[in-house]
Amino acid sequence: MKKQELKAVLFDFDGTLVNSESLHFDAFNELLEPFNIEYSWEEYAATMAGKPAYYALEQIIKEHNLDVPFEETLKRKEALSYKNLRNSPVTFMPHAIETLNYYKDKGITLALVTGSDREMVDIIFGKEDLAHFFEITVTSSDVKDTKPNPESYLKALGDLGLQPENCIAIEDTHSGMTSAKDAGLQCLIVQHDTAQHKRLQKADALYTDLREARAHIEARFSF
Repeated sequence: MKKQELKAVLFDFDGTLVNSESLHFDAFNELLEPFNIEYSWEEYAATMAGKPAYYALEQIIKEHNLDVPFEETLKRKEALSYKNLRNSPVTFMPHAIETLNYYKDKGITLALVTGSDREMVDIIFGKEDLAHFFEITVTSSDVKDTKPNPESYLKALGDLGLQPENCIAIEDTHSGMTSAKDAGLQCLIVQHDTAQHKRLQKADALYTDLREARAHIEARFSF
């Protein structure tokens, strides 16, 4: 099988490179505590992980028929997430820095394509030396419709001046996978929670960590 030339790897952020989804999970449950609503991690991962806060909040309000001011409630949730992030060390997913260094050393362009907003990314970049890895960063603040809409990935491809066949996306959620696939990209899912794999079968491949995903890319792309 002839290998395709690889020019760029486009990474999701939360749950793929950094383990910040748990901070959003805690923020939502803290926000909902006065209403006696609590989500399990399994419920959160299946329905809200990888989606922007406003999308998840819309789901919650509809599901529980909550009579709350949307914009004010969204601001409270974001404030809780920022507080959690500022007060907690950044935790990386297994092999994240090793993987970024590997592709950087090979001369592969790296991009960050995330459903998080610019402030959230800047907080993490301010705590950890990550910005230099990425040629571009596309956040939910940079597009009209974020994941699962393909706009984020289409913007990244346009900004890089690359075709999707010479790139690959690495995601951890159904929302992110849908965004990448609809933009014409191959998408690998890296999800250590194998219970989530069933609903992620449309990915080009499923792996439990970034090192496994790297082996897939090495076998199928030239660089």
